[in-house]
Amino acid sequence: MVQSGNSSTSSSDVGIEEMLKKGFGKQLASPSPKVRNLSVQALVQWLQSQDEMPQLEYLRVWKGLYFCFWMSDKRHVQHDLAEQLSQCILSMKVDVAKPYFAAALHTVQGAWASIDYLRLDKYYDLVRCLLRAGGKWLHEQDYDLSICQWFSTTMAHTFFKL
Repeated sequence: MVQSGNSSTSSSDVGIEEMLKKGFGKQLASPSPKVRNLSVQALVQWLQSQDEMPQLEYLRVWKGLYFCFWMSDKRHVQHDLAEQLSQCILSMKVDVAKPYFAAALHTVQGAWASIDYLRLDKYYDLVRCLLRAGGKWLHEQDYDLSICQWFSTTMAHTFFKL
């Protein structure tokens, strides 16, 4: 984003813009943990600064995050990443947190049948972290009726397929 009066850009905007040009999904699914970590950090910062995006963009983001999680090794690394991906909704604006959370559930639900037994536990952990963060987020929203209805509808249409 260009600041008024000069042509410099902020470092977080430059990082995300460069990553989008280079194929952000590929960076999230990189075999290098350092590249994945930097990509996730940049993405979380960028999402927290957004007002809203089309739903398709959230699904694209979560496709990359799904494979980022797929590539993560070691139990503590997987859990830390699951916490980071889920806890970031607590600092997002409502208009960003809702589609982000919905896209996360939709992505995991859609790919569930293709998760092999070796990776199943880490995806159970991701789902637990997402649901826990969703509950905390509802609490932070003072259990607003419209948000609670949205949450239950989202759960019904993703995980429960009602």
